[in-house]
Amino acid sequence: MPARILFLHGITMIGGAETDLLRLIGGLNRNNFYPIVACPREGLLVEELKALQVPVCQLNLPAWRKLNERLRFPIAVSNVVRLIYKHRIDLVHVNDFWWSPHG
Repeated sequence: MPARILFLHGITMIGGAETDLLRLIGGLNRNNFYPIVACPREGLLVEELKALQVPVCQLNLPAWRKLNERLRFPIAVSNVVRLIYKHRIDLVHVNDFWWSPHG
């Protein structure tokens, strides 16, 4: 059974980190690894992931460094934990520093 990897990412615009994420996922041996990406619902990143046949779970990650977003942080972490249990995740990969506290 392939190892299940949950990739956390907080935005769906395409930039350097997102390009790296797509390359990383595209290069995975699907016999050994099963990628799942948690990110906001819509955007170019989601379209690219669907083209790679990667499941996408909607997850909004608040900007933890912004004071007005800090109240949403515990809820977001709780949602990450739920995804881990629901999909029986073996490994969590945080693709960008900004989403590390959530992981």
